Amino acid sequence: MNVTGSRIELSTRVNATRLPFEGHAFDIVAFKSVLGGIGGALGWEGQKIEMGEMHRVLWQGGHLAFAENLTASPLHRFLHTRCVKWAARWRYISPAEMSELLGVFAARQLAFREVAAAFGRREWQRSILHLTDADVLEPLLPTRYRYIALGCATKWRTSRLYRVRRTQQVTASPMKDSTCAATRSR
Repeated sequence: MNVTGSRIELSTRVNATRLPFEGHAFDIVAFKSVLGGIGGALGWEGQKIEMGEMHRVLWQGGHLAFAENLTASPLHRFLHTRCVKWAARWRYISPAEMSELLGVFAARQLAFREVAAAFGRREWQRSILHLTDADVLEPLLPTRYRYIALGCATKWRTSRLYRVRRTQQVTASPMKDSTCAATRSR
């Protein structure tokens, strides 16, 4: 691991079900499309272990920010099995499972987005399809048909007295309607 100022670079791969960090090592943990890969190898139990590890390495009051692909609609599932070579090695989670995984956190902001945008092959196509999602499909279709879970969660604090430390303010806005603010110690 290389730490330069406020930037951390991992130069080696780590096992997400056994993170090589001490407990309470980070103020922020962020990930994109990690749960599905672990689930493909280790199933639902592996996904629960992975979320437990991310929770373990967060400081009390620390923040988890994420975007994860979901099971989505029957059409999404059909196309994955027919068109995506690695689909058999991936276990997509449902909105209910994502909510369950976040149950160990004190505060949770969770949004489920996108239906058609997942079918765009180029960025301009996804941008156009996103407009269709936001204005037409998302209001009409059930949450279980959404393709992306976006969120921020905060780990429980054990007391009202927080340790004082020099911090740098970091703000992430994973969701359209809310903001998740976090700090990173130096």
